[in-house]
Amino acid sequence: MSLSTTPIKAARWAKAVSFWIMAGRPERSDEDVARVLEICRGCDRFENGSCNECGCHVTTGPAVFNKARMATEFCRLEKW
Repeated sequence: MSLSTTPIKAARWAKAVSFWIMAGRPERSDEDVARVLEICRGCDRFENGSCNECGCHVTTGPAVFNKARMATEFCRLEKW
C-alpha cells in the first residue's frame, strides 16, 4: 500500500516524533543508521528517501526528520 496522502504521512510522523521525544530523544549511531539505510534501499517499498509502507523519511539527516535515526522507531515490515 502506498501512502500518497500528506495527512497520513503527517499523522504518522507526528506520532513517531512525539513518542521519540517522550522517550528522551534516543538516537541510533551512524553505523546503525547506515545499516538501516542499506536495508531500506534494498526494499521495494523505498522510494525517493521515504518508505511507502509507513510514509516516513529514511535518510542520514537529523532524527526529528529521519525515522532511521530515531532509536524508538522500527520497520513496520520487521526488516529492522
